[in-house]
Amino acid sequence: FATFDHDFTILSANSTFINILGIKDYNPIGTSLLNLPFFQEAKYSTLCESLRDREIEQFKSETSFLSLDDIRINLEATVIAHEDNDDKGGILIIRDISQEKVAEEMLRASRSALSQSKTQIRQMQGMSRQLKSFLYVASHDLKEPLRTIGNFSQLLNRQCHGYIDDTGREYLSFIMDGVKNMNALIDDLLHYSELDARKHIPQDVHLPTMMFMLEKMQEKNIKAAGGNLVIKEMPETILADKAKIRQLFEALLSNAIKFRHPNRPLEIELSGKEIENGYEFSFTDNGIGIKKEFFGKIFEMFKRLHSRKEYEGTGIGLALCKKIVEQHGGEINIQSTLGEGSIFTFSIMRHNV
Repeated sequence: FATFDHDFTILSANSTFINILGIKDYNPIGTSLLNLPFFQEAKYSTLCESLRDREIEQFKSETSFLSLDDIRINLEATVIAHEDNDDKGGILIIRDISQEKVAEEMLRASRSALSQSKTQIRQMQGMSRQLKSFLYVASHDLKEPLRTIGNFSQLLNRQCHGYIDDTGREYLSFIMDGVKNMNALIDDLLHYSELDARKHIPQDVHLPTMMFMLEKMQEKNIKAAGGNLVIKEMPETILADKAKIRQLFEALLSNAIKFRHPNRPLEIELSGKEIENGYEFSFTDNGIGIKKEFFGKIFEMFKRLHSRKEYEGTGIGLALCKKIVEQHGGEINIQSTLGEGSIFTFSIMRHNV
């Protein structure tokens, strides 16, 4: 603060007043209030004259000025007239509000960013709903002509089999295979899109029971491959979305069976353990393996490393696994050696369930 007389000459000022101004070797005593760097605007002359004539008793204003270090200093200045004082002087109180201004600006920027984020989220949610609706309608509309093509192709093959040459029968076979592959692709797309639409329901999942059911479902395929499934030590119960976790384990098990090595019996080993805030699982197989440069691509939609003649499928299975794991706050990775086998490792986090 500083005091001044009726001519607005500064009579006294404390050290904080001088420090806030930040002007080197500056002594305000004996100088005019109106010569202060933040009182240069014309409005302050008018306000001070009103104060002198007692038209007002005080005024407060936020102002700013550029220091010698080119730093913008923001102040709150309050000028109060002396009451019952013949010389009609007064007191000037200044408060550095630079940090408050920075905080206000950051708050405004945060609110603006939050508002934009909320708008973007609403737009994305709207687009997501439209996409899901499109996928659902498109898939059902697509299946109707597919059924027609498939049914009439089978009918033509049965009734006209003896009248069609080998080339014609091969063409019919291509049509029926195309219908089958398209149906499988539509179903997988629906399953993938439904993962976001389906409510996430955390519950206790009893792994021994789930693995018993999955092993029974795949028993025929495992035996056909001369294979063996070994379930090593793992948590008995985990907290997760039961339907999605079952879908995840089933997809990885099917993947190991599909990509088995043709020259040796299939061996699949499954293990799991508790980690901080969750669980970690590993699927190990002795299948065909993949090259390192394809590790990232196999989790993308429709990324196939083999032709449909070699291995059936739509190229969505591992993308579906990745989405389920991410919905549980975890990550999925692969280690593999071409010709020797693969290890899929993924985590399921409790706090994200």
